[in-house]
Amino acid sequence: MQMRTSRDNRQNESMGSYGYLKVDSITVGHYKNGLPAELLAVFRDDMINYRSARARDYYGEGVDDEHVEVIEFRAPGQRIADRLDVMGIDAETALSLLDQVIDDERDPVDHFMLADPEFDDLRESARLNRAALESLDAKEWVAQFPNSPTEVYADDPWPLIGSRSWLLDLLDKVDDDDRFSLRLILLALPEAEVILDVTDLVSGGWLPDQPLKIASGGMDEMRTVASTHAPTVVLTEGRTDAEFLSAALSVLHPHLTDLIRFLDFDQRNEGGAGALVRLVRAFAAAGIANKVVALFDNDSAASDALRVLNTTTLPPNIRVVRYPDIDLASTYPTLGPPTMEAPRGSLDQANVNGLAGSIELYLGRDVLTLPDGAFRPVQWQSLHKSGYHGVVTDKDQIHELFRAKVDAARRNPSKVAEQDWDGLCRILDKILTAFRSSRG
Repeated sequence: MQMRTSRDNRQNESMGSYGYLKVDSITVGHYKNGLPAELLAVFRDDMINYRSARARDYYGEGVDDEHVEVIEFRAPGQRIADRLDVMGIDAETALSLLDQVIDDERDPVDHFMLADPEFDDLRESARLNRAALESLDAKEWVAQFPNSPTEVYADDPWPLIGSRSWLLDLLDKVDDDDRFSLRLILLALPEAEVILDVTDLVSGGWLPDQPLKIASGGMDEMRTVASTHAPTVVLTEGRTDAEFLSAALSVLHPHLTDLIRFLDFDQRNEGGAGALVRLVRAFAAAGIANKVVALFDNDSAASDALRVLNTTTLPPNIRVVRYPDIDLASTYPTLGPPTMEAPRGSLDQANVNGLAGSIELYLGRDVLTLPDGAFRPVQWQSLHKSGYHGVVTDKDQIHELFRAKVDAARRNPSKVAEQDWDGLCRILDKILTAFRSSRG
């Protein structure tokens, strides 16, 4: 796509390429050799606009009289203001930042100028500047900006006090993020058009030749950055899963509790593997920025539910994992249904990994063991496509024993070495390593 003359391209190699953010004809910022992701995310891909212009009109005098394809993102100011507000670049925050800048600018002139006659003019200009700032605040800045004069003193390098240039100079000190300056100007000029000109950046090779997806790409990059700072959210099948895993994390990895968050089940109406599949789909559709680990039981109900979830279509910030197989479950007592020969059911050893691996099996031998030394058996129940489904008996007692175990560990951390945390360590390891590879 030819957009610049060969002379301009040679200049571009040595000087760089620039993008420009404008509100109508007012330049808010210029950007060399690229654009910040947070600025691109202000726009949408469908806001891109192509137009043809004479190179001389676009670049100014001194270029060949060819045509250039101008590439811009354009949108009404109110739409951009709405997007900024949702991003947290809202009017109240922007006004507060500008008020702080105005307060700082009222500080007296530097002491080194006080006695030197050479600085008489500068001192007077500083005095007038401070006097003007005394009656100015952020809301008054917004009120003055639309009708501010554009001219400056011809013999003074400082902008005319009260001029548009003088007001814009204050914005330069608001924040390194030009979105705040943009939000302030849109408060003053709500009907203006916002333009992000990427022509030179595309021509210079700093943006793709077909930049149809660069706005959404900026948003994707922001989400990626945000996810590195936001806690990892863990979704589980049930309330006790979240409670017990959160407790285990606080005991075994207390230094990580602010980085791993388990979903509050008070906000959920249902549990189970099927409900977790629906929740995963909802998180994927909502574009949640956080890293999300969907943690399924290691049983037949979870296997059946996962048959309908295509994990290859999930966004990269969502991982689906299951409780791991453990040695304890490979030979575990199970209670079968009653028969003529065994009216109370038969007790047999079986590998219950993948069939009855609910959270209870991972809470430790010390809470699964009966007074006689045997484990509380798994009771076989319904038949699923993936095999029989089983649950550990005496769940309520297991839960109470585990809560007492956690309480003892918190009161005396040395107790942890005497307790069995192996199963929970294995689950926590699945959570902590979920994003180290593409496998769950």
